[in-house]
Amino acid sequence: MKTKEFVFGSSHGVAVPELDATALTSGASVSDWLSKEIGACLSVKGLLPRVIAAGLIARFARVRLDRSSEATLIQSMLDADPPTRRARAWFANLSESVKRESVRAFVSDAYALAESLDSLQNSLVEKGTEKTRAFALGWCLQRDDLACAETVTQSSEITSALADLDARAADYGTMWSLLYPLPPCPRLEDAFTLEPDAWWPNLIE
Repeated sequence: MKTKEFVFGSSHGVAVPELDATALTSGASVSDWLSKEIGACLSVKGLLPRVIAAGLIARFARVRLDRSSEATLIQSMLDADPPTRRARAWFANLSESVKRESVRAFVSDAYALAESLDSLQNSLVEKGTEKTRAFALGWCLQRDDLACAETVTQSSEITSALADLDARAADYGTMWSLLYPLPPCPRLEDAFTLEPDAWWPNLIE
């Protein structure tokens, strides 16, 4: 059984705000995979893909520093306007109704993702390790989408929901050990660099 694919896209009647990814990433280092992911999010209609795009920028885009000399490095660090700050400001400037709706939806998605763990385990039993690894990678990328949402919204409600999700995922330790390693994934490699203690990026070699 294939794991359920959640579409982070419903705006439930809430006006969808514009997001200028070029402005938010100006002067930042953006990898190829990150540029593609941001573009994919912005190509989908709906509120939540926009917030995830901002979260991707907040989490993964890095200030490009001038390292030609110690003086220029220090100056570029002092002058830097980090993409994380810009992306968080974008979210903070949204209307209260839009912010409430996005947080509510991400919390709901976190609990739905937890419920999908049984489907992932059933796939492992029915289809075997190799065929399930791709589904498991998709699950981990959805978990990482929620990490991006947490980063940009700074919502304690999302943080709490993700703690519950991770606790539920920990109950499936045998399943994850059988699925290790997941297919190579540049995004999860970068996530591991950012958060070496996070469990889902550790599922790739």
